[in-house]
Amino acid sequence: DHADPNGSTATWLSAFRELEEDGPHGYLDFVSCGVAEFEAAEGDDKWVDTVRQSIDGAADDVTTETFKEVTDRETFERNLVRSLHISMAYSSVMLKENVAAEWVKSWMVSTEGGRYYQLNGKPITDAIFETCYIAVVRNRVAWIHIVDVD
Repeated sequence: DHADPNGSTATWLSAFRELEEDGPHGYLDFVSCGVAEFEAAEGDDKWVDTVRQSIDGAADDVTTETFKEVTDRETFERNLVRSLHISMAYSSVMLKENVAAEWVKSWMVSTEGGRYYQLNGKPITDAIFETCYIAVVRNRVAWIHIVDVD
């Protein structure tokens, strides 16, 4: 198992590093993830600044308008599994679907109670294909940034 569905942030971060190595689970390439704290004030969206500063090559004009909130957790989870399973540019298999699903479950459990976001059509880097998944929980933001053909 690459991810414990009842895992913590440390569990999925550790499991993510393992998924970047080629193996029976598949191979995850051009994907980065992380977690960071930010100073939260009510109604404040400082998480965007944290994401922009944390993702290599992020444009200076990344704002909350760059992302859309996804209120349907099942849709968000399904989209994330697909993004980790199938590459955007060539539709090639990256991770095995069951491995991607396990890892995503761990990520979703550790971000339970958060608000979820995806890109709103505007890229955040100069990559040709790109997507980004965000979870904001209190004063922490977790992100998964996927590029293809950068």
